[in-house]
Amino acid sequence: MKLEGKIALVTGGSGGIGAAISGRLAAGGATVNLTYRSNRSNADLVVSKIGASNGKAFAHQCDLNQIDEVTSLFKEVKESHGKIDILVNCAGIAALTPLSDLKIEDYDRVFSVNVRSLIWATHLAFSHLSPNGRIINISSATVKRPSAGIGVYIASKAAVNSLTEVASKEFGELGITVNAIMPGPTIPGMFQNMPDHIKELEAKRSPFNRVGTAEEIANVVSFLSSEEGRWITGQIIAVDGGSYS
Repeated sequence: MKLEGKIALVTGGSGGIGAAISGRLAAGGATVNLTYRSNRSNADLVVSKIGASNGKAFAHQCDLNQIDEVTSLFKEVKESHGKIDILVNCAGIAALTPLSDLKIEDYDRVFSVNVRSLIWATHLAFSHLSPNGRIINISSATVKRPSAGIGVYIASKAAVNSLTEVASKEFGELGITVNAIMPGPTIPGMFQNMPDHIKELEAKRSPFNRVGTAEEIANVVSFLSSEEGRWITGQIIAVDGGSYS
């Protein structure tokens, strides 16, 4: 997809699915601004790989738990590049904790990153994103097939889906599309840390008998970010190889 001249901001863009998204947008011609919380070496590696392929990328340290840092991030990117065309809210964390063992700190930690920071980034997009821009939120296909032990994580991603639908209505007058992608089991990504027997089980759920790749998620993000995706908004798109259908 052609993204020449576009400025992209990808939260959590230095690892797993986020790194693949950063690379794919840069390959399409976008200048990518990716965030990391503490692992500067991972971020530098992504930037270096993009540069080696003649792409443009910049790494920004940002603790998404800190709203003032998120606000400063948007201001810095817009001042440096003159605009922001594409916002990908990819950063996310999980809590593998059953509700019976839940601590309030688990809820606070997950919802702070997965929901609170995304809501604030969406708020900032009203004043920072270019007309006819794109917002893509990364949700999770676990919302379609809830499993025991990850209730807080699933609840946070269900909130992302609902926010996406509402935001698409509010951004429409600006020509900005807002969509969410629900990845199924994907490697690299959070899923890669699951035990081997879980990986094998999830692979069998897909008619393709495998799990997804981060690049396959990134390809859909690229399409939604492009001019070709201009008539798609308010959609929650499962990219799971039929695993959760």
